[in-house]
Amino acid sequence: MDIVEAKRVLAKVKFPGFSFFIHNAFADGEPTYLQAAFDAFDNDRPGVISRQLTRKWLLSRHMTRSELVQTAFKCVLTSVEHDSAPKAQGQITGIWMPKRGNVIGATSYVDGLANTRAMADAGSPVAQQALACRIAGFDDWHIGARDQVELQYRHHKPTKQINAGYFRDGDNPSSYPAGYRYSSDMPLQTLDPLFQEGGAEAFDSMGYWTSTQYSADYAWYQHFNTGYQSNSDKSWELGVKFVRRFFIGHLILR
Repeated sequence: MDIVEAKRVLAKVKFPGFSFFIHNAFADGEPTYLQAAFDAFDNDRPGVISRQLTRKWLLSRHMTRSELVQTAFKCVLTSVEHDSAPKAQGQITGIWMPKRGNVIGATSYVDGLANTRAMADAGSPVAQQALACRIAGFDDWHIGARDQVELQYRHHKPTKQINAGYFRDGDNPSSYPAGYRYSSDMPLQTLDPLFQEGGAEAFDSMGYWTSTQYSADYAWYQHFNTGYQSNSDKSWELGVKFVRRFFIGHLILR
């Protein structure tokens, strides 16, 4: 595959807000990379949306068109699994639900928005506050489902504490790549200083609710000190961080 063919293939790959480009164009002796640009919250200016770049993905002149499309898919998928709200506007504390009982429709491990809507309909103040949130013109903020919140810890672990790694802490079949049980030293503390302990956007060293119900009396939460995942009585007061989710099914090949 030459650069002309690669650009022709990428021109047919569409995902809202993303534009793809290639570095080095298969030049002799130089590695060739695929990268994309997209709009997201600026880590250096909380609450401000700016143009961001994905990680670079190595390409080969010997790859097929299908492999190039799959690489573009991975490029998008690893960049938009979830988007956390700025801490000052999108983090609160509260109880999961003021009364016990089964909440129909709040059991998804991946669809936090559907869970949050079900919680709000059942009378959850934190869910109602999440849905009422308006930041940077977006109105689809919600409480992350269990596997969404796990990603927040995996990518934005604030401390240098040893990970708990109990039972299935870190297991996440919904992510790409799939997550497996934490080891004592993985994941590491995030490299982003804003999300490191003491940083402006850092998760606090406490448990954070997910929107995934465990039973009529309990719901899932994740602790951001050691990554411990468990279920807790819905009447406990824990942290809540609002997120947005992009649906990868919008990536199409025209």
